[in-house]
Amino acid sequence: MNIFSKYLPTMQTPRFPVNTTCSLKLCWESDLVEALVSCLHLAKEEYRIRIGFERCLNYLEVSPDSVLMCIQALGADMKDPLSHMQLLLIEAYCQENNIRVLKLVCQDIWELIDMKSAEYFEEYNDGIEDSSEIGDDNIMLIQAAAIDHIEDEELRKFYDLAALHCHARPIVRLRS
Repeated sequence: MNIFSKYLPTMQTPRFPVNTTCSLKLCWESDLVEALVSCLHLAKEEYRIRIGFERCLNYLEVSPDSVLMCIQALGADMKDPLSHMQLLLIEAYCQENNIRVLKLVCQDIWELIDMKSAEYFEEYNDGIEDSSEIGDDNIMLIQAAAIDHIEDEELRKFYDLAALHCHARPIVRLRS
Protein backbone atom coordinates (compact mmCIF):
# COMPACT_ATOMS: atom_id res chain seq x y z
CA MET A 1 0.00 0.00 0.00
CA ASN A 2 1.27 3.44 -0.92
CA ILE A 3 1.83 5.98 1.79
CA PHE A 4 -0.15 8.58 -0.18
CA SER A 5 -3.10 6.31 -0.86
CA LYS A 6 -4.81 7.25 2.35
CA TYR A 7 -4.77 10.94 1.30
CA LEU A 8 -5.96 10.45 -2.26
CA PRO A 9 -9.64 9.93 -1.51
CA THR A 10 -9.81 13.15 0.47
CA MET A 11 -8.09 15.26 -2.18
CA GLN A 12 -10.63 17.04 -4.30
CA THR A 13 -10.14 18.15 -7.85
CA PRO A 14 -11.03 21.74 -8.65
CA ARG A 15 -14.57 22.23 -9.82
CA PHE A 16 -13.56 24.64 -12.58
CA PRO A 17 -10.71 23.91 -14.94
CA VAL A 18 -7.85 26.32 -14.53
CA ASN A 19 -6.79 28.14 -17.67
CA THR A 20 -3.01 28.10 -17.60
CA THR A 21 -2.51 29.82 -20.93
CA CYS A 22 -1.76 33.48 -20.81
CA SER A 23 -1.33 36.10 -23.42
CA LEU A 24 2.09 37.58 -23.90
CA LYS A 25 0.46 40.74 -25.18
CA LEU A 26 -0.71 43.32 -22.75
CA CYS A 27 -4.39 44.17 -22.67
CA TRP A 28 -3.87 47.64 -24.12
CA GLU A 29 -1.71 46.26 -26.93
CA SER A 30 -4.32 43.86 -28.27
CA ASP A 31 -7.03 46.54 -28.00
CA LEU A 32 -4.83 48.99 -29.88
CA VAL A 33 -4.07 46.49 -32.65
CA GLU A 34 -7.78 45.67 -33.08
CA ALA A 35 -8.69 49.36 -33.22
CA LEU A 36 -5.86 50.00 -35.69
CA VAL A 37 -6.95 47.22 -38.04
CA SER A 38 -10.60 48.32 -38.06
CA CYS A 39 -9.62 51.96 -38.58
CA LEU A 40 -7.26 51.04 -41.42
CA HIS A 41 -9.91 49.06 -43.25
CA LEU A 42 -12.33 51.98 -43.03
CA ALA A 43 -9.63 54.44 -44.10
CA LYS A 44 -8.73 52.20 -47.04
CA GLU A 45 -12.35 52.28 -48.25
CA GLU A 46 -12.39 56.07 -47.97
CA TYR A 47 -8.93 56.57 -49.59
CA ARG A 48 -7.48 58.15 -46.43
CA ILE A 49 -4.17 56.26 -46.36
CA ARG A 50 -0.82 57.60 -47.52
CA ILE A 51 2.11 55.19 -47.74
CA GLY A 52 5.70 56.07 -48.54
CA PHE A 53 8.03 58.84 -47.51
CA GLU A 54 7.29 61.29 -50.33
CA ARG A 55 3.49 60.93 -50.11
CA CYS A 56 3.53 61.31 -46.33
CA LEU A 57 5.87 64.28 -46.45
CA ASN A 58 3.70 66.03 -49.04
CA TYR A 59 0.59 65.49 -46.97
CA LEU A 60 2.25 66.60 -43.73
CA GLU A 61 3.45 69.77 -45.45
CA VAL A 62 -0.01 70.65 -46.73
CA SER A 63 -2.28 69.58 -43.89
CA PRO A 64 -0.66 68.36 -40.66
CA ASP A 65 -3.80 69.14 -38.65
CA SER A 66 -5.83 66.53 -40.51
CA VAL A 67 -3.56 63.56 -39.77
CA LEU A 68 -5.09 60.98 -37.48
CA MET A 69 -1.94 58.90 -36.98
CA CYS A 70 1.51 58.23 -38.37
CA ILE A 71 2.52 54.56 -38.44
CA GLN A 72 6.15 53.45 -38.76
CA ALA A 73 7.20 49.87 -39.47
CA LEU A 74 10.20 48.77 -37.41
CA GLY A 75 10.64 45.29 -38.88
CA ALA A 76 11.62 46.52 -42.30
CA ASP A 77 15.28 46.53 -43.26
CA MET A 78 16.83 49.78 -42.10
CA LYS A 79 20.20 49.27 -43.76
CA ASP A 80 19.95 52.57 -45.57
CA PRO A 81 20.96 55.38 -43.18
CA LEU A 82 19.16 57.96 -45.32
CA SER A 83 15.82 56.15 -44.92
CA HIS A 84 16.38 55.89 -41.19
CA MET A 85 17.14 59.61 -40.97
CA GLN A 86 14.01 60.44 -42.98
CA LEU A 87 11.86 58.43 -40.57
CA LEU A 88 13.44 60.18 -37.59
CA LEU A 89 12.74 63.59 -39.13
CA ILE A 90 9.11 62.71 -39.83
CA GLU A 91 8.75 61.42 -36.27
CA ALA A 92 10.16 64.69 -34.90
CA TYR A 93 7.84 66.71 -37.15
CA CYS A 94 4.86 64.67 -35.94
CA GLN A 95 5.88 65.22 -32.33
CA GLU A 96 6.07 68.99 -32.88
CA ASN A 97 2.60 68.99 -34.43
CA ASN A 98 1.00 66.69 -31.82
CA ILE A 99 0.43 63.87 -34.28
CA ARG A 100 0.25 60.40 -32.76
CA VAL A 101 3.11 58.14 -33.90
CA LEU A 102 2.67 54.39 -33.61
CA LYS A 103 5.59 52.06 -34.20
CA LEU A 104 4.76 48.57 -35.42
CA VAL A 105 7.05 45.59 -35.30
CA CYS A 106 6.15 43.95 -38.61
CA GLN A 107 7.88 42.89 -41.78
CA ASP A 108 5.26 44.07 -44.23
CA ILE A 109 3.16 47.18 -43.64
CA TRP A 110 0.98 46.13 -46.58
CA GLU A 111 -0.48 43.23 -44.60
CA LEU A 112 -2.32 45.79 -42.47
CA ILE A 113 -4.51 46.87 -45.37
CA ASP A 114 -4.55 43.55 -47.29
CA MET A 115 -2.87 45.00 -50.36
CA LYS A 116 0.30 44.69 -52.35
CA SER A 117 2.44 47.76 -52.99
CA ALA A 118 1.86 47.74 -56.76
CA GLU A 119 -1.94 47.60 -56.26
CA TYR A 120 -1.76 50.57 -53.89
CA PHE A 121 0.24 52.74 -56.26
CA GLU A 122 -2.13 51.94 -59.12
CA GLU A 123 -5.30 52.57 -57.11
CA TYR A 124 -4.09 55.56 -55.09
CA ASN A 125 -2.15 57.36 -57.81
CA ASP A 126 -2.37 60.97 -56.73
CA GLY A 127 0.15 62.63 -58.98
CA ILE A 128 3.38 61.10 -57.69
CA GLU A 129 4.89 59.07 -60.49
CA ASP A 130 8.27 58.34 -58.96
CA SER A 131 8.67 54.57 -59.18
CA SER A 132 11.53 54.59 -56.68
CA GLU A 133 8.97 55.24 -53.95
CA ILE A 134 7.45 51.78 -54.34
CA GLY A 135 10.20 50.32 -52.17
CA ASP A 136 9.79 53.05 -49.53
CA ASP A 137 7.04 51.58 -47.43
CA ASN A 138 8.23 52.05 -43.86
CA ILE A 139 5.77 54.82 -43.10
CA MET A 140 2.02 55.28 -43.38
CA LEU A 141 -0.31 58.17 -42.57
CA ILE A 142 -4.00 57.87 -41.79
CA GLN A 143 -5.93 61.01 -42.63
CA ALA A 144 -8.66 62.08 -40.25
CA ALA A 145 -12.14 61.71 -41.70
CA ALA A 146 -14.29 64.73 -42.43
CA ILE A 147 -17.01 63.13 -40.31
CA ASP A 148 -15.89 61.52 -37.06
CA HIS A 149 -16.11 57.75 -37.15
CA ILE A 150 -16.26 55.56 -34.07
CA GLU A 151 -13.25 53.62 -35.40
CA ASP A 152 -11.11 56.77 -35.44
CA GLU A 153 -12.20 57.68 -31.92
CA GLU A 154 -11.42 54.18 -30.63
CA LEU A 155 -7.99 54.30 -32.23
CA ARG A 156 -7.26 57.63 -30.55
CA LYS A 157 -8.58 56.35 -27.22
CA PHE A 158 -6.58 53.11 -27.23
CA TYR A 159 -3.44 54.90 -28.43
CA ASP A 160 -3.69 57.42 -25.59
CA LEU A 161 -4.27 54.60 -23.10
CA ALA A 162 -1.24 52.73 -24.43
CA ALA A 163 0.87 55.87 -24.22
CA LEU A 164 -0.09 56.20 -20.56
CA HIS A 165 0.96 52.62 -19.85
CA CYS A 166 4.22 52.90 -21.79
CA HIS A 167 5.12 56.40 -20.59
CA ALA A 168 6.27 56.97 -24.17
CA ARG A 169 5.19 56.30 -27.72
CA PRO A 170 3.78 52.77 -27.91
CA ILE A 171 5.45 50.03 -29.91
CA VAL A 172 3.19 47.12 -30.79
CA ARG A 173 3.71 43.74 -32.42
CA LEU A 174 1.32 42.38 -34.98
CA ARG A 175 0.01 38.84 -34.75
CA SER A 176 2.00 36.53 -36.93
